[in-house]
Amino acid sequence: MKGVAQQATITVIDHTGTRVQVPRKPQRIVVASALQLPAILTIFFDLAPHLIAVPQASWVAAQQGFLGQQYPELLNARTDFSEGYRLDVAAIQNLKPDLVFYDADTLEHQQQLQAAGLTAVGLSSSLWQYDAVQTLDEAINWLAQLFQPNAKVDIVRQATAKSLQHVQARVQGLTAAQRQRVFFLFRYDAHELFTSGAQFFGQYWAQAVGARNVAETHQENGWVATDLAEIATWQPQKMLLTNFTKAQPEALYQNQIGTDDWTSLAAVQHRQVYKMPLCSYRSFAPGVDNPLTLLWLAQTIYPDLFAELDLLAVTADYYQRLYHVTLTTAQLQTMYHPTSAASAF
Repeated sequence: MKGVAQQATITVIDHTGTRVQVPRKPQRIVVASALQLPAILTIFFDLAPHLIAVPQASWVAAQQGFLGQQYPELLNARTDFSEGYRLDVAAIQNLKPDLVFYDADTLEHQQQLQAAGLTAVGLSSSLWQYDAVQTLDEAINWLAQLFQPNAKVDIVRQATAKSLQHVQARVQGLTAAQRQRVFFLFRYDAHELFTSGAQFFGQYWAQAVGARNVAETHQENGWVATDLAEIATWQPQKMLLTNFTKAQPEALYQNQIGTDDWTSLAAVQHRQVYKMPLCSYRSFAPGVDNPLTLLWLAQTIYPDLFAELDLLAVTADYYQRLYHVTLTTAQLQTMYHPTSAASAF
């Protein structure tokens, strides 16, 4: 019996440095936090049927994007175990999971889940300085200890390397004065405004495409609070709105949120505010769409340098190779013009 027990489990070290004994073939998986993880588990490991609960924000992205169309079983996952980043651990226990994933950067979740006697594994988004490409690679490599990755891994890695090479070859000759100043609007409503400082994914994306993140003076980890007065001192040339906020470019052009008046910003005056895509997942975060995010950012920030790029055609070809589907014009338009309903918050 002892030999059987040893074969049924494996001991792993998660991204918090904690040794955890987990089932070799978990059948009932809960993703308690780490919002991009349900998409990664679904796309690269074919685990949608085993995801019994995922964060509401992850479910919304799937329901509003392509992921829920391609993997409708993912939409059967429960979401009523959390509110924002607050976990209802009793609700998770009632689901009887044999493995729970959580955001390793939220140690409170680790303590709560372990105290409840749940088998909990933490995966991190910050260990690799928010390099979106490396963060995805490291997540896949870690998960491959437990699950068999599929052929999509190589397709994504090759496409990402190609996009990086193409973009960086074009922007490497830009002078400091030519590098565009960009601002990422991560979360925004009438009560709060958050951006990406130097220690978040916006910094990686800006540097990867030869731009400058105007909020890089902020060294706080993760999203950082700011306000319109500070943004006005930065005077970004391009503003990029993530899908973690409901805000759309028109809301800034028309001052439709709270009492903020955005009209003093040159980016607003010149209508240089753009909503980031939502294809298989929110493009600000690391994921399967990394190669498309690089191209979209490059073309959006430097339209003259990438004038010949037919991003819709590239996307259609990529999804054909990745998912063996032919995207419709409507699907492509939705990916690059996501609605506010896709917001995480």
